[in-house]
Amino acid sequence: MPGSLRLRVRAFTLTELLVSIGIIAILATLATQAYPRVVASIAKGRCMGNLRNLHVSFAAYIQDNGYWPQQPDFSSAYSKQYQDWWLNTMDVYTDSREVWKCPLLKKLGAYDSEGKPLEIHYTPTRFDARPTTPYRWAKQPWLIEVSNIHGNGPLLLMPDGSIRSLTDLVPNFYQTQN
Repeated sequence: MPGSLRLRVRAFTLTELLVSIGIIAILATLATQAYPRVVASIAKGRCMGNLRNLHVSFAAYIQDNGYWPQQPDFSSAYSKQYQDWWLNTMDVYTDSREVWKCPLLKKLGAYDSEGKPLEIHYTPTRFDARPTTPYRWAKQPWLIEVSNIHGNGPLLLMPDGSIRSLTDLVPNFYQTQN
C-alpha cells in the first residue's frame, strides 16, 4: 500500500511483563524483610539520643550542685517513688520526661513488678556526694538501660558521654551467665 501510513505499536511482551513483575516482587520481599531492622535501628538511634541528652542533663546537675544526685533508699528501682524521684529531681535539666523513655521499650511496653508502665527506662548509678566520683572510673556507667531490647545487652551511658552496650564492655557476659 503505497502512501498509507502504517502505525507500529510497541507493546510489552508477556515475558517482559513477567520479568518486571518478578523483579518488583523480589524488591518488595527484600523491603518487607528489612523493614523491622530499619525500624529497630531508628529506635536505637533515638534511644542513644535520649541517653546523650541525659548525659548533658546529669553533667549540668553536677556542675550546678557539685555532686551526683543523692537519691534516698527505695525498695526497688522499679518502684513508683524511685521513678518519680528521678523525674522530679532532673526535670529542671531535661526538656521533657520522654527523654527517660526508650522509644522501642515504650512501644512494646516495659512494666514494673506490679504491671504498671515504667516511667524511666534508664537506671542511674548511685555515686557518693564528691564532685569527681561520677568521672572517676571510665568503665562505670552513669545510666543503664533496663532491657536488652536493642540486642548486645542493655545500652550504657558512660562518663565521657559515649554509649556502649553491655557486651562491648563485658564481651562474654551472656556466655558466663549460663
